[in-house]
Amino acid sequence: MATTTNVHGSGPDTPRNRGDHDAPHMTPVTPAEDARTIILNRISWGAVLAGVVVALVIQLILNMVGIGIGAATLDPGTGDNPSATSFSIGAGIWWTLSGIIAALAGGYAAGRLSGAPKESTAGWHGLTTWALTTLIIFYLLTSAVGASLEGHIALFRARSGMLLPRLAAPSKPPHRRLHLLCRVSPTRSLPSSSR
Repeated sequence: MATTTNVHGSGPDTPRNRGDHDAPHMTPVTPAEDARTIILNRISWGAVLAGVVVALVIQLILNMVGIGIGAATLDPGTGDNPSATSFSIGAGIWWTLSGIIAALAGGYAAGRLSGAPKESTAGWHGLTTWALTTLIIFYLLTSAVGASLEGHIALFRARSGMLLPRLAAPSKPPHRRLHLLCRVSPTRSLPSSSR
């Protein structure tokens, strides 16, 4: 394989080496000669998972900082606290910004760790990291909400059982209650026309 050097004599003759820094990365090697071109378009799941871990950890750290800042604004001694509306809006803005910052950091880490020389491939790794992180956070949030609802339902059932013990634990077997509802004695037989 013969390679020529550019006018500066510092490497293969490619548009980037000739001074065009906006040109895509190119090599004088044909795709058949270079095994890297086959690997370029494959996704590096290790880089994506590392980006997800980075994003989740940064999200966790930023949310903990936000909880600390929010707790520092409350003063139970003086009663000079922000209103619930402004407190909720501030928490929502903080959560959104920390999510964006965490997604950027995770996507950047995945793009850098992908080992792909093309910027677009690194961008796709970052986008995949963001999507996977979003799915994980959505799963965690819905699991937390579901567990909270289950706890509230169990508490409601327990309290309703204390208030209405006859409904929660009936004293008579079910077939006895059915006879009471139908007003039919278990020993008295029905007329032969209704059988």
